[in-house]
Formats: sequence, C-alpha cells, structure tokens
Amino acid sequence: MRRAFAFASVEQFIVAILGFVSVFVVARLLTPEEIGISAIGVGIGTIVFTAKEFVSSEFLIQQRTLTRADVGTAVTLAGVVNLAVAAVLWIASGWVAQGYDQPGLGAFLEVMCLAALFETLTTPFQALLRREIAFALLARVNIASAAVTAAVTILCASMGMSFMSIAWGQMAGALVRAACAVALRPDIVTAGMSFAGWRNVLSFGGVKGTTTIIDRIYEAMPQLILGRVMPVAAVGYYNRANLLCGIPDRLMMSAVFSFTFPALAARIRAGGDAKSAYLQAQSYISVLFCPAVAFVALIAGPLVRGALGAGWEAVTPIVRILAMASVFWFPIIVTQPTLFALGANRSALAASLTGRGAGMLILGSASFLGLTALALSQFVAIPFYAFVSLRAVRRHLGFTWGEFGRVALHSGAVLACTFLGPVALIVASGAGLAFGMWQALACAGLAFVGWLGGVILLRHPILTELNILSHHALGMVRKTA
Repeated sequence: MRRAFAFASVEQFIVAILGFVSVFVVARLLTPEEIGISAIGVGIGTIVFTAKEFVSSEFLIQQRTLTRADVGTAVTLAGVVNLAVAAVLWIASGWVAQGYDQPGLGAFLEVMCLAALFETLTTPFQALLRREIAFALLARVNIASAAVTAAVTILCASMGMSFMSIAWGQMAGALVRAACAVALRPDIVTAGMSFAGWRNVLSFGGVKGTTTIIDRIYEAMPQLILGRVMPVAAVGYYNRANLLCGIPDRLMMSAVFSFTFPALAARIRAGGDAKSAYLQAQSYISVLFCPAVAFVALIAGPLVRGALGAGWEAVTPIVRILAMASVFWFPIIVTQPTLFALGANRSALAASLTGRGAGMLILGSASFLGLTALALSQFVAIPFYAFVSLRAVRRHLGFTWGEFGRVALHSGAVLACTFLGPVALIVASGAGLAFGMWQALACAGLAFVGWLGGVILLRHPILTELNILSHHALGMVRKTA
C-alpha cells in the first residue's frame, strides 16, 4: 500500500507542478477578464458533465468479482450519457454565451463538449487501474496528459488565442488520456456494448452522481454568480486565488483522496479495521495539510507576485482569507471516499446534501456582496461541512469525538511548532506581512525545521512514515553508490 501511495503522491506532485507552470505562464499571457471567461466556461462544463457520474465507472472498484460484461456496461453507459449531455450543451452554448454577454463563451463550451466525449474510454480505464492499485501506470498516464495540457495551453496562449487556449489545452489532455486507455487496456474497447450490469451502475452511480454534482455546483457556483453580478475580471481574480490556495491540496492531498477509496475498499474486502485506518489517515492529513495552507496565507503577497506577476495584486487578500479558512477543510478530504468504500453511499449523499447545500446558500448569498465577502463566508461554510461529514462517518466507524479530538490536537501542536520560527522572523523584521521573496524563502526553511522538530518532539504518528521513507532513500543511495 505504501508503494502504491508513493506512486499516487509522485503523480499528483508532478501534475501539480505542471499545472502551476501553466498558471505562471498563462497569467502573464492572458488578462483577468480572459481568465474569468475561461473559468466560467470550465465551471459550466464541469457541472454539466458531472451527469456522467450517475453511471460512474467507479462501481468497478467496489465489485468483489469483475466480469467482461461489467466493463462493457461501464463503457456503454458512459458513452451514452456523455454523448447526450454533450449534445444538449452544444445546442445551449449560444444561449449561455448570450446570458453572460460573452460571445466567445459559446465556442469555448463547444470545445469542452468534444473533450468530454473522449472521457467515455478514460473513466472506465482509470477505475480499473485504481481497482488493481496500479498507480504506477496511472501516474504515467496522468502525467503525460497534464504535460500535454500545459504545453498546448501555453502554446495557444502565446499565439494569441486568448481564453480559447485553455479549452484547447483541456481537449488535448483528454485526447491523450483516451489514447492511453486504448493502447494500455484494449479490453475496454473489445468488451463490446453491454447493459448487463446497469443495475449495479445505477445503484452506485445514483448516489455518487448526486453527491458529485452537488460538490461541483458548490465549487463553481460562486464564480458563475460573480460572472453575472460583477465584472468578469472578478471571476478571474477569484479563480486564480482558488488555484493558489489549492497548491497544498494538489501537491499532497489529491493523492490521499485518489488513493483512499480503492485502498480502503481493498482493506474492507479483506476484513481489515476501517476505523484505525481512517483515524490514521486523518492524523497524516492534518499534520501535512494544515501547516501547508496556513503557510500559503502567511506568504500570500510574494506568492501572488511570483506566480501571477503584475496586475494581480487584488488577489493577495483573497488568497490569505481563503487559505486560512481552508485549514478547517482537512476532516473532509478523506471522509467521502471512506463512506463510499464502506458502501455507505446514502450517508455520503446525506452529508453532501446537508453540508454542501448549506454552503451553497452561504456562498451564493455572499457572492452578491463581492469578493471579500465571498472569501470570508468560507469561515462559516467549511467548518459546518466538516462537522456534518465527521458526524456521518462516525456513525459507521464508531470512533468517539475524543479520539478524533486527540488526532486534531496532536497535529495542532505540530502546527504551532511550525510557525514559531516564521513568526519570530516577521516580528523581528518589523515589516509585518509585507515582505519579499527572500524573506518568504527564509520563512519556508524555518517552517520546515519547526514542523520536523514538532513531529519528532511530539512523536507524531507520521514519524513512522518518515523513518520508513528515510531508510528507503538511504537504501537507494547505497545501491547507486
């Protein structure tokens, strides 16, 4: 399992770096208005094509035994739904563009429709690899796709293709994933058309699809509302702020999320203890994620200047607010995949409906008040969703609030150790948070020393993993010496 997680982590790290390079370059080639239009287009496409989750190929991961008909059903239903949804969005694209008073938005959505059709083969392919814990192969595919997406996006932007460069980048990445699926798992194509397992698909996908579409609406809705009530540049600012705040998530936690569901499903199939696995995962997530997002808030100024360049100064306070609110996100990261792995699909749906539903009301209302109000509203929406999620999974795993509290407090103590050095440096400099890149790098070094010292001094459970990692690294060094 550790080897599989290592591959998942490396994949997410490289994909995140490629994405960050794309953000760095594109922010200097496109204006906030152009990025705002692309954010609206991606948001609409993401919500609409979430319909494919109602026939989610991830049911293949839960199956105790897998047949050729199951694979054929996954591909067939994915193709039918993708084609139907793409046709509807293609027809409606002109009306959507008129609604936002952005004529080019229609062409953007048409390219997104073409990209979605390639996902017909990609989603079953990825589900099969995740079921088999084949994260090394999946990592290579996703890295290749991310590299092509970034390269095409940057190339198109440099050629003056404006916001359409992002659509063509998405199209290129989807094509690469589909080509890899056909080349590496031809059984996906040769399985043939089938509806034999449609009951299993709908049983799993009905809940999964509803949960996912709620999540996607929650993520995209603030930008879609901003695009209607404020200048489209505001959407660009909020989109870039979200991307910068998501750096820790994309570098570290996405691997945890993608790995947890198949890993826990495999452990449950083998009769393992899901409760201890869940609390251990929460311990690792909290000690990694919380210091990382808090550090993003600390260095928001130099981070925005370095990543986005001139003209994006308005993003800095939004990044700082969103990053601090994101500290409360850590309990949610692993909870939903845990519920799905336990087969508690209805509980996952109820938690999503309650937590995300309330969040949508909070964020949607705040969107009408501007960017700062929208960012501040996350301090209400995220903690509420975290509480609802923990309450749902607690009913199935049986851990106490005290057990979870000890996990959170242990990691919280490490968080405090992490910022002793940076805070002392900032106070000594007298410049407050208005510091440059060199001070940010010094703070990063001090933060890492403080984090590692806290882990060792407090004997945090992640110390075991660090010891294993260090022994493995030393072994590799000896072999190459």
